[in-house]
Amino acid sequence: MIIGGNHTQALSAALRGIDAQREAHEHNIANVETPDFLAKRVTFADSLNRAIQRQNPGDMEISTYRSLDATRPDGNNVRLDHEVVALERNALHQQLMTQALNHAYGRLRAAIGR
Repeated sequence: MIIGGNHTQALSAALRGIDAQREAHEHNIANVETPDFLAKRVTFADSLNRAIQRQNPGDMEISTYRSLDATRPDGNNVRLDHEVVALERNALHQQLMTQALNHAYGRLRAAIGR
């Protein structure tokens, strides 16, 4: 495991993507009753994988798009149950990435004797 460099950049990039997903889920939940509102979706994993393969995780791009899922009669397609589950899953991913980043920084502190 490399401390610093691409490893921490990849974890930081993943956290940025996860944060963008969290914001999208929160925005969707806030608009669950808004007529004609289409749920927002965020993806970044494929872009992060390509950026890691190119040895430059900082080049990861976050893609945002509107869901094309079926709508209710009011034109809204937010499914509250889906958004709540996705938000919980997102929180777990965020916790995991934060722990991994803290571990990497802890190893770096130990290596420099602090």
